[in-house]
Amino acid sequence: MIIRYAGLEKLARPEKVDVESLAERYAQRLERFFPQPDAELQVHLKRYDQAGARIKYSVHVRVGIGKSGQAEAVDWDLRKATRSALEKLEKEIKHKFKRE
Repeated sequence: MIIRYAGLEKLARPEKVDVESLAERYAQRLERFFPQPDAELQVHLKRYDQAGARIKYSVHVRVGIGKSGQAEAVDWDLRKATRSALEKLEKEIKHKFKRE
């Protein structure tokens, strides 16, 4: 499965590593539903301007060929936002394939 990132260049190195490792782990899970070699997982990250001591992150994920799905999550913690979006996406895909 191909993983494409948008907004990754705006993150610090440790944040990039966290996002990439989570995306790779969930891409392996999603490959059961999309065995095609050209299936694509898109991860769009947005880092909101720092207004105080904390930074807010928004993560949008999409996957698919044929049947596809998308999910999003917003949180103050990048790992939590990324994991939440990927879990929502996995749940949506499982639901779509279960209905068939």
